[in-house]
Amino acid sequence: TGRGAYRSWSSRPYCRDAAVVTARRSDYDAGLQRRSNPMETAPIHASIRDLRERSEALRGIFDYAAKERRLAEVQEALQDPAAWNDPRRAEALSRERSQLESVIGDLTGIARGLADAAALLELAEEEQDEATVAEVTRDVAAVCADVERLEFARMFAGTHDPANAFVDIQAGQ
Repeated sequence: TGRGAYRSWSSRPYCRDAAVVTARRSDYDAGLQRRSNPMETAPIHASIRDLRERSEALRGIFDYAAKERRLAEVQEALQDPAAWNDPRRAEALSRERSQLESVIGDLTGIARGLADAAALLELAEEEQDEATVAEVTRDVAAVCADVERLEFARMFAGTHDPANAFVDIQAGQ
């Protein structure tokens, strides 16, 4: 059941919980009187707000604006035919472009996914469409997994973090 027992809904939702947030709410309410509204969307809205805050923090941590500028510079440099005269430099620029596109694409995709989920949830609430609410819940869980992946990746932002490591264990006394 995710990360343990039921938590207060005022606490920050976790990604794995986003996929089952309505199920957990149902589990919690199992012994209690049911609410008149079968679509409980407040936890989904809370997850979307939380993910927006976390993704904005990630944009700052990964310096999104500087990466966009650098990507434009790298693409411009790769379009120059002279850049391909030095294979090592061209390879380094291509590798850098790939890394920049990955981070920018992830952050842009998260923002787009959250905007789409919020709009779709609003429509589902207006139409009282439980199937769409379930779809939004799955979408939010997927975005949440992307946010968690980037939060994990930020821990390994050093210059030597992508390098291999060797561990030597020797028996002692």
